[in-house]
Amino acid sequence: MTSSGTTDKVLMWHMKLGHLNIQAIKKMVEMDMVEGMEELTLADFKKPFRCIACQRAKQKRMSYKRHQKRQKECYARLMSDVCNVGIVTPGGNIYFQLIQDEASRYKWVFLLETKAQAADNVMDLILKLEKENSIKIFSCDQGKEFVNKKLSTFLNEHQIELLTTNAYTPEENCLVEKLNGGLMSKVRAINEAALLPECLWGEVIGYVVEVDNMSTTKALDGMTPYEKLFGNKPQVQDLHVCGCVVFHHIPKKKRRNKLDMVADPGVFLGFAKTSLGYRILDLETGKLIERRDVWE
Repeated sequence: MTSSGTTDKVLMWHMKLGHLNIQAIKKMVEMDMVEGMEELTLADFKKPFRCIACQRAKQKRMSYKRHQKRQKECYARLMSDVCNVGIVTPGGNIYFQLIQDEASRYKWVFLLETKAQAADNVMDLILKLEKENSIKIFSCDQGKEFVNKKLSTFLNEHQIELLTTNAYTPEENCLVEKLNGGLMSKVRAINEAALLPECLWGEVIGYVVEVDNMSTTKALDGMTPYEKLFGNKPQVQDLHVCGCVVFHHIPKKKRRNKLDMVADPGVFLGFAKTSLGYRILDLETGKLIERRDVWE
């Protein structure tokens, strides 16, 4: 997995943060950008680091040199793109959709059975955010999932400008386009390291987006997307390694007698969608569940 010189602490946080690059983790420690990572010191980064899962899953891409004027006000411009993964999740999804706030780089992810669901996600998120914020621009490619009467009418009613990229030039929507590739490389690294079945990509990308929002980015000066958007440092002390084996508490009412086990083994897959807990693949039943009490 790693070179012999890698410290266990650095490796653990590399995996907890979705295989985030080591220089980014070092910057987060140096600038005290999150709460809960105090066990790491700059001395821990002096030894060489190598992650074979990352080497197999990631590759460098040529950068697009054209620079565009970026929004500096949070929520002023939202950008979206849909990606076809090509593998069906247990829930029947084959696409994921990213919506990103340009100024903060904060992102939301949605799983889709069909591209037609993308417009509804955009409208629902805008309605949720617009209560306290002024959204001025929505940017996307020219796919029919975005360029349609339903979404155009909605944006006009809310006085939001629709900006679409030119055909065959995804670079014009490059922030979210490049993000797709970067996030999927992390999903591949996690799958490789934890030997997860490919059909669980939907769970993994939800985790990757969550920790990406809590990680440093070059676009922000010593700040994470989470802090830029919400004003507080993210709390990372309760992060687990995606794909690691954990134990989840069995509620008392589900135990038959006092000799029944109080916990079952499972695989940690991320954060609960409807509660303050975690997503777990129960190894006893093979079902995806949400639990609050989880330990390694």
